Amino acid sequence: MAQHNITGKKGEDLACQFLLSKGYTIRACGWRYLKGEIDIIASKNNYCHFIEVKTRMNNDYGAPHEAVNPQKERLIIDTADAYIQENDIEDEISFDIISIRLRPTLDIEHYIDAFRPEF
Repeated sequence: MAQHNITGKKGEDLACQFLLSKGYTIRACGWRYLKGEIDIIASKNNYCHFIEVKTRMNNDYGAPHEAVNPQKERLIIDTADAYIQENDIEDEISFDIISIRLRPTLDIEHYIDAFRPEF
């Protein structure tokens, strides 16, 4: 497995642990539809959170969450729509980003409602 895949998997595992410690319920990890994937789908307080996890070793190339561009947001939104339809989700919806930096010390930031669909 390539190093960036190992780093990404480690970040997703850390993000799940983080969410569980904050009282979230994990509904799915790595949920795919067509070309899209949602890293984590979690629930808390009548919200369904669609979460993109970005992990970097350090901030040499910018903060991890800055890598989520409008094209990636659109793909996440489209994939979330398929999940909502397939699972009859009636909760409120939040599109979140969890930004993880592994060095020099572990830093996890959760950006709730980081982006929204444009109508």
